[in-house]
Amino acid sequence: MDIIDLPQTISLLHRKTNMGLNARLKEIGLSYAQARLLKHLSENSNMIQTDLCNTLGLDKSTVAKLLGRMEDSGLITKSINPEDIRSHLVSLTPKAVELLPKIEKVLLGWNEDVTSSMEEVDREIFYELIDKVARQAETLSENSLHATEQSII
Repeated sequence: MDIIDLPQTISLLHRKTNMGLNARLKEIGLSYAQARLLKHLSENSNMIQTDLCNTLGLDKSTVAKLLGRMEDSGLITKSINPEDIRSHLVSLTPKAVELLPKIEKVLLGWNEDVTSSMEEVDREIFYELIDKVARQAETLSENSLHATEQSII
């Protein structure tokens, strides 16, 4: 078996997934980044804007722009956080809640289409393995960041 260039393969999967999902979600007026935000908010209710950045792995300016467009579209509301008036709580509107089943359908459709050449057992193994690799990459990245911070001190 040839050695696979894992970073290149993952990058290709990431880019093509973003492109494919953006095209499919455009039909309901969303980008993939917006859909991720809405889905995450539906699972975590009111969230502080900075927590959204951290949990989704997006930078503050990207999230601020997304939230601004989503607020203008009536998908989210922002309110002052009563525990810290310097931050905002982000919440879904009823309009956004109505979109969640459509978002889920698009995401499931993409997953089915992109793995359609696999047998069901292979698909399940693939999902388990890609999740395991992603979690390990996250751990390694965090460890590298902590090691870099320690060497600076």
